[in-house]
Amino acid sequence: MNGSDALVGGFDGLHFFLIAMSVFALLLSGHLGVRLYKLIKQLNAQPIQSTGAVPHEVVPPELAAGVELDQSSNNDSAVQLLALLQKEARLVDFLQQELDEFSDEEVGATARVVHQGARKVLVDCFSIESIRPEEEETSLSIDKGFDRQQIRLVGQVTGEGPFQGVLLHRGWQTSKVELPKRTSGFDASVIAPAEVEV
Repeated sequence: MNGSDALVGGFDGLHFFLIAMSVFALLLSGHLGVRLYKLIKQLNAQPIQSTGAVPHEVVPPELAAGVELDQSSNNDSAVQLLALLQKEARLVDFLQQELDEFSDEEVGATARVVHQGARKVLVDCFSIESIRPEEEETSLSIDKGFDRQQIRLVGQVTGEGPFQGVLLHRGWQTSKVELPKRTSGFDASVIAPAEVEV
């Protein structure tokens, strides 16, 4: 990959959503799903204590009604990333497959292969780091006026902070996004070409 020449700008929330859903599907399909299940259960059950009595919105009003996608944004990069995940991990094949007819062992073995390929794409195209430095399940205080894009409060949230809670997930952020440069005449709608053996 070619450093700054391949740096892609304007990598918006839609593209991060695509990545998140891909990883989510992988985790649910394999043995790693157990950890994710525990995290989701904690998110639904773990109260976060606060000092005030004034109701406090966990989700900003503009997000509560649903996210409006920027129609002017270019989705080519999202499809390019999906194409890379298909090429290296056969992710689209995996997600398009009905899994009911397969055993957990078969799904788990396939998910391991998909995970290896998807991880390669992740490492090659992104520099990913934790948002919070603390270990998970650490007690911590969140100050009033915290960044809601970097921290999400769950549980019984009232007042304006500071909030005392337990870190359930450290969060992820990227400091670099690099996708391969596209050649001229590239059709951004093609995820994977049809394969014909002759």
